[in-house]
Amino acid sequence: MYLFDTNALIYYLAGEAPHVKVLFQSLKERGALPAISVISHIELLSIDDEAEVARVRELLGAVQVYGLEDRVVEETALTRRKYKLKLPDAIIAATALVHGCAVVTRNKQDFGKIDGLEVIDPI
Repeated sequence: MYLFDTNALIYYLAGEAPHVKVLFQSLKERGALPAISVISHIELLSIDDEAEVARVRELLGAVQVYGLEDRVVEETALTRRKYKLKLPDAIIAATALVHGCAVVTRNKQDFGKIDGLEVIDPI
């Protein structure tokens, strides 16, 4: 299973991440939904371009959004303390760890240092 970081989705929407498109298609063919964290959902909806927000809403209709259930909250706090991550990155990492997902991201510097987290660069 794959959890997509916000930056991977922004590259995808810009047409700069063909590997994300391939992963999305592969998941759909297997009857699985790509997953994102609720923080990515918020970040994507915060884009300040109405035409782009319409594309974002279409994309969001094709993904599973993982929320901030207690296990994710606890793991976020632990991950943030241990690795000194910004809160959004800690939430995404914790969500991936709790749900057994690899993170698809361009941010290998921060996510790559987290023990037990598989990181996939989509470019």
